[in-house]
Amino acid sequence: ALKIIDIMRNPIDDIDAWITIRADLHLRLSGVNFTQGNCEEGYIELEKAIDLYVKYAKLPIDTILSYNCPALNVLTVNKLSKPEDDTNDNGEYVCYCAYNDLLNSNSFNRVKSDERFKNQIERLLPYLPKQ
Repeated sequence: ALKIIDIMRNPIDDIDAWITIRADLHLRLSGVNFTQGNCEEGYIELEKAIDLYVKYAKLPIDTILSYNCPALNVLTVNKLSKPEDDTNDNGEYVCYCAYNDLLNSNSFNRVKSDERFKNQIERLLPYLPKQ
C-alpha cells in the first residue's frame, strides 16, 4: 500500500491527507513488528508514523487539502474544520487517534514501558486536543 501511495504522492512534500494515510500505515506496521518481536523494525516504523502525524498537525491553519488524484483535484477542505464536521481534517484529532491507538492497542504491549516508546508518545502531546 505504501508503494502505491508513493507512486501517487511524493513522501517528501506531501501536504494533504496522504500524510495521514501514510502515517496510519506506518503505525500499523509498527504494531505488527512489535507483536512479532521485531522491536527495532517496530521503532523505525513508529518514528516514521509520529514524524508524519506531527508534520500534518503543523500544517498552517489555512492549508487546503486535496483527497483525490491530482489530475482530478476538485475536492478540497480546510485542515482545521470543526471536528464535528469532519474529524479527519483536524490535526489535533488525528494525533489524538494515534495517541489512543498507541496507549490502548495490544500491539504495543511489548514496548509500552520502554523509555524509547514513551519518548515517541510525548512527541504527540503538543498536538492533542485542548481539554
